[in-house]
Amino acid sequence: MKKLLSLSVVALLIVLMSACCGNSCQAQRQGYHFTETDTTYVEDILEGYNSSIINLMVDTKFVLDTDEQDEFTGDMKKITNWNIVGGDKNCRKNFQIRLAKINEQTVMFVRTTGDLGCAGTKENSLMIKFVDGEVIKFETDEADIDCGKTPQSIYIIDNSKWNKLKSTKIDMVRFTQSKHYQDYYAMFPDVVMEMVTTIEK
Repeated sequence: MKKLLSLSVVALLIVLMSACCGNSCQAQRQGYHFTETDTTYVEDILEGYNSSIINLMVDTKFVLDTDEQDEFTGDMKKITNWNIVGGDKNCRKNFQIRLAKINEQTVMFVRTTGDLGCAGTKENSLMIKFVDGEVIKFETDEADIDCGKTPQSIYIIDNSKWNKLKSTKIDMVRFTQSKHYQDYYAMFPDVVMEMVTTIEK
């Protein structure tokens, strides 16, 4: 039998989604976190609301998918899990990041649930605007050409950009792939800061 959620929790979800899906599409993490089973059931009973926003309510855990040292070369490799940073103004599509550190080189993988075209093309770029107004830009997509369903772009992060990502919350992102660009508004402004902390442990 499906797990029943209290009416108060359902009401909270409705309020949160209504507040989020405005022009700013910003939300704060809530005290209640849903399991995958909860999420499926909430999608059923709140049919008509955007399921991607419900999925944001699933407990976010900042972990390393990879944390290893090569026994022959001594190379250290750390790669975080994927985390959602924000969504478009209608909360229909989301923008996701994972970070990697191989020895002293840091890399960012980015993808979206929207269709922006191909990864790895010369037209691609990523701009991140922080809450203090500063904007940093990544212009060289290091990924191989990929025009699949969810192509991942790859950007190398220099020390100054890494320190900025570590110290400042994100306001919004402009992600460009081969077809066009999309702006995404931060739902979790400090998520990348926490990912950097996780990878530096």
